[in-house]
Amino acid sequence: MHHTTTQKIRLTLALLAIVSLPFFTMGQATSLQKKEVELFCGSWTGSLTYLDYSSGKPYTMPAKTQINFLSKGNGLQVKMIYPDEPKANGIDTILLDAQGQKWDGDALVQKRVLADGNLEIITERQGRDGNDNKAATIRKTITIGPKVYVSRKDVKFIGTDQWIQRHEYRYAKD
Repeated sequence: MHHTTTQKIRLTLALLAIVSLPFFTMGQATSLQKKEVELFCGSWTGSLTYLDYSSGKPYTMPAKTQINFLSKGNGLQVKMIYPDEPKANGIDTILLDAQGQKWDGDALVQKRVLADGNLEIITERQGRDGNDNKAATIRKTITIGPKVYVSRKDVKFIGTDQWIQRHEYRYAKD
């Protein structure tokens, strides 16, 4: 009888540990390491696809980017070049917090290595979607590797379950 009670206790504890594991790992912070951020540096050529609001259809145009570490601070300088629309060219800064847990102010919610060896980074923040000016969860999904860089922005309006793709940059390393 004592043996059965001990087995029940062990089984209960094992099940409790299995059920609780996701809650313990959810609280652990995901962070980026410098060697992972270094993958972004260099010259990239590709395209930008975004939702054209007048037609409601995706529009694709050529895009290039040059990414370097900031000379001061923790972050990247991003030069955006649009060969067909040079007036849209610009320079942006992506800041990383000291712990590598925030990407340009957005929380790093997931980081994983894909089957092809590339790194996928997902960030999220609450904000207002600039196009519709409604409260939304704004998600960036970034895939980076030695030869590929893809950055996609999706929004999900508060009170809905549907994600809408706003834009996607798709590059190959020069």
